[in-house]
Amino acid sequence: MDKFCEGDKDLMLKYIKIFIDTAPLFIGKLKVEIEHKDYQAIAIQIHGFKIKLIMMGMKETKEFAFRIEKDCKERLNLENVRINIFKLVEDINIAIIELKTFPEG
Repeated sequence: MDKFCEGDKDLMLKYIKIFIDTAPLFIGKLKVEIEHKDYQAIAIQIHGFKIKLIMMGMKETKEFAFRIEKDCKERLNLENVRINIFKLVEDINIAIIELKTFPEG
């Protein structure tokens, strides 16, 4: 994230706030879409959220999200999508906890 924001602490705090504020909404939408087995909607939600994962420096989580998105779009490994989404949500929730401890100055 330091690299993404070029060391600008205020910008980092701004992006952290955006992530913390938008992640619960994203998670909620994923949970609804997985209950409806709407794999296209899941792919769309994940695609839109990946930039936030990139901004937070969550490379492995972003790659994992990409695989889920791809599986949903191509309708592959659908039996694992639910499990993978719960893992993705877990990673995001851990990031939220860690980011809430980021020093504000």
